[in-house]
Amino acid sequence: DNVIDITTMDMFDEYKKAAIPSISFFTSKKSDSCRKISPLFSHFSTMVPTVTFLKVDIADNEALSKVEKV
Repeated sequence: DNVIDITTMDMFDEYKKAAIPSISFFTSKKSDSCRKISPLFSHFSTMVPTVTFLKVDIADNEALSKVEKV
């Protein structure tokens, strides 16, 4: 897949500022729904190479999740 795991707020900001459009998936390891959606998100990342697919774990990135109001 072409999903980029976001580990810092700075990393997220760099992708948001990029000229290439991005789609962000804020996920939780505890959520059944997120686990079901994750393979689809990965699949779409291979089908649409003109978009950057970002995955943010809300537990690992609490500050970013707050800023983005997730």
